[in-house]
Amino acid sequence: MGMIAQEQVNIQDTLEKVLRNIPVVLFHDTKTYILVKDLSNGLEEFIRTGKTGGGEIGVFSDKQEKELTASWCESGYEYAFHYQTLEFMNKRISVKYPVVKKQKSETSVSLIPWCMLPGRPYPVFVYAYANWHYSMTGQKSMILSTNAAGKVFGVASFNKSTLCRLRKDKSISGMLTGYTETAAEQTAPYNGDISVYVSELLEHSAQIKKIYMQSGDPDAQPKSGAEFTIDALSSVPDKLSKVIIDSPPARYIIHDKRKRPPRSRNNGQTKRVQRQIVYVDPVQMGYIRNEFLALCKAAVMDAAVKYHRFLI
Repeated sequence: MGMIAQEQVNIQDTLEKVLRNIPVVLFHDTKTYILVKDLSNGLEEFIRTGKTGGGEIGVFSDKQEKELTASWCESGYEYAFHYQTLEFMNKRISVKYPVVKKQKSETSVSLIPWCMLPGRPYPVFVYAYANWHYSMTGQKSMILSTNAAGKVFGVASFNKSTLCRLRKDKSISGMLTGYTETAAEQTAPYNGDISVYVSELLEHSAQIKKIYMQSGDPDAQPKSGAEFTIDALSSVPDKLSKVIIDSPPARYIIHDKRKRPPRSRNNGQTKRVQRQIVYVDPVQMGYIRNEFLALCKAAVMDAAVKYHRFLI
């Protein structure tokens, strides 16, 4: 009995270590996601510059893919590659990522890039930037904030209704306050550990989720809902919100509200002119994009390691 108890303690310690050291997002159902920090060269290049050599990009390089799939086959796991479309920098790509399962089990582990949200068409930093920009500008205009996000990240279809739904979603979470990029980098795993982590998650899924639920501290959880934005993103420099250049107000036509027919006027007044949005130059736009990307990546990894949930 003593040996069995000791073995259970060792398993418990191992599983707690898994929770402390990997960016894994846990769900109450059978799905678990590992956020991959070190991506294939093609995907890294696409995120950094928006350039791509084709419409399909894998999370891992061909070499890494072969090594991982070989280890899963050796362990008796089933795997399949799934695809999700991402829109970024005026391009659409199909991201190829593996989903691993135990035989005759519904429990699965998906290995997705850190920037991807399951089932959503834009990278996580697009949603995060629009939400943060709206708060930083005093909640002045959702249209301006979505236009800013769309311009910075090249997603013209990102609109006000998306941001409105995002801010109403009570599952929104963020925890950028107090984080440091170096801390997130230290806690995030290397790709070489992934096969081990996948095995632990598949073999002990129920126990890991039980440990997670029992160890949760409500006071330590990040704020949820739209109010998280001001506090959670307060460490992001204000200068990264300066995407739109202030322009003079539009001119208005004077309406004659008297009941008699209006006099003809020719005093130089013109019809109302729609104010044109003027953005910063491309160099500054690129600086804003790259700086926010780096901060958001650290925050995403930190949220997954500490809270085992997506940033958004």
